[in-house]
Amino acid sequence: GKRVLVTSKGAPALSVLRERLPKSVQDLCVDVSMSESTGMRQLQQTVERLADRVSCINVGIQEEQCSLLKRSITELERELEEIDTKIQQHSGDKGRIMQSPDGRQMTELAISLL
Repeated sequence: GKRVLVTSKGAPALSVLRERLPKSVQDLCVDVSMSESTGMRQLQQTVERLADRVSCINVGIQEEQCSLLKRSITELERELEEIDTKIQQHSGDKGRIMQSPDGRQMTELAISLL
């Protein structure tokens, strides 16, 4: 859903820019600097291309892909929760070690070596 407005002194510069865009975006570009009838024809062709793309969409396939992505996201969120839990456990373990007499002694020794 992004929009881009490009201004130039002439149509040739816009044509060069259009050619450098990805093919999938080129068809969506409309040059309104042309004559009104040419610009309207180009706009109509763009709308027709969009309508063709939409009519080719298989809703069943899109819904299946959406379901797969949702399941994947749910699984990844679960994995992240497990990782967070492990990190918290390890952090707690390290904190307890550092608070123990041996841990304080190791800390002091490490500091003295610096």
